[in-house]
Amino acid sequence: MSILMLAAEAQAVEAIRVVIRAGADVAFRADKRAGDAAGHTALSWASARMKLQSVAAIAGDVSQGGQDGVDGERAVGGKHVSALVKAAVDGDVQTISALIEVGADPNREGADAQTPLIHATIAGQPAAIAALCECGARVDLETTGARTALIAAAMYGKLEAVAALVTCGAVVDRVTRDGKTALMFAIEVGRTDAIAALVRRGAAVDLELEGGVTPLVYAARQEEVDSIAALCQRGATVDLETKGGSTALIEAAVIGREMSCRTLVTEGHAKVDRESRTGRTALIAAARANNTAGCTAMLDLHAAVNYENCDGDTAVFVAAHVGALDALATLLAHGRAGAGHENNLGLTPLTSLLKAIDKGAFDLSKTEPAVRLLVKLGASPNQESAYGKTAVSHAALSGHESMLPVLRSLGAELDRENKFGKTPLALAAEQGNVGAIRALCKHGMVPRHLTLDPVTL
Repeated sequence: MSILMLAAEAQAVEAIRVVIRAGADVAFRADKRAGDAAGHTALSWASARMKLQSVAAIAGDVSQGGQDGVDGERAVGGKHVSALVKAAVDGDVQTISALIEVGADPNREGADAQTPLIHATIAGQPAAIAALCECGARVDLETTGARTALIAAAMYGKLEAVAALVTCGAVVDRVTRDGKTALMFAIEVGRTDAIAALVRRGAAVDLELEGGVTPLVYAARQEEVDSIAALCQRGATVDLETKGGSTALIEAAVIGREMSCRTLVTEGHAKVDRESRTGRTALIAAARANNTAGCTAMLDLHAAVNYENCDGDTAVFVAAHVGALDALATLLAHGRAGAGHENNLGLTPLTSLLKAIDKGAFDLSKTEPAVRLLVKLGASPNQESAYGKTAVSHAALSGHESMLPVLRSLGAELDRENKFGKTPLALAAEQGNVGAIRALCKHGMVPRHLTLDPVTL
């Protein structure tokens, strides 16, 4: 035995202090010549012998300055830890019990913002976890860094620790103050083994948190494809619609997570054209968000580019309507998109684009290139809606005079009569839209059949 161990055996507190301050190695372990004390440090030997005064003296005096007593920290392996943390990491159940009995706090955060229970978890010491919990450690205690022991077990893949913590009462689906569960932390670092362990221990695989986040949605956003596959294998509902009317596939497409989209479809068998109650498919959602990567991913997965939602809108129409020019180009370049599709409101992508200008949906400087792109890829500048309106009618009536020469250069007929026998000028007159009349006349239309007060023009 070392001198320190002999002093501990005798509970000679002053001797312990003198020896430690003289530089005794408190981490020294006795060899086999020490008999029953073989393999012990002075602290673990004192704990095993229930020499509590010695335990308190050793643990307190090896701390930095001794200012924190039994909870003081000392240098171990390049880090400063308390005697209780050291015992937890070593799985030294007797020392854990002895230290707590003489006043060590099992819920105290160290300088690294970790508790003894978290240290025991990361070290993979299920017996130490049980001992700490039996002695008062709060199993679901959340640190200042918004971590719990179960989260640590999930992130480090300590499966035995997961089991031990749940046995000690850890709430598997507990949500931290930053809005995540242990399952989400496992997803974040791609610990498929921890995902499986947590689900086996009761984690709700379809739990929806604030903001419409389910485990599968979270995995899709993070593009953790292994986690996506693991969740699907463990029973996650791949087409589950959140309270906000979204799915994991929609969420992945909106932010352009191509690998997530592919994994959800190929591994989880997500339906590519499934429409949510808000009228969105993954392709329509990606188009609205102007995310070309999301559009490309869904097109590569054979999403129907001309699929009409409950409002009669296709992805092309939606992109045009909100001025999502990059997505519009991607969709029309695909070759299967219908540039002339008319929805049940009587709008085509081209006329919708002109109405989008009216709503200030995007920079007006991008309007002409968008109009030219639509015509180049198949939109007719003279296409007439079911209500008898053309692109010229929409441009004039919406007050976008600058678009008239552009449309004319692309082949639009400014004086074309619709199926009701009315020209854009006649429609403007019917509405009493003097600005539209003036613009159409300025660009070449002759008001042959209009009776207007000359002062008005």
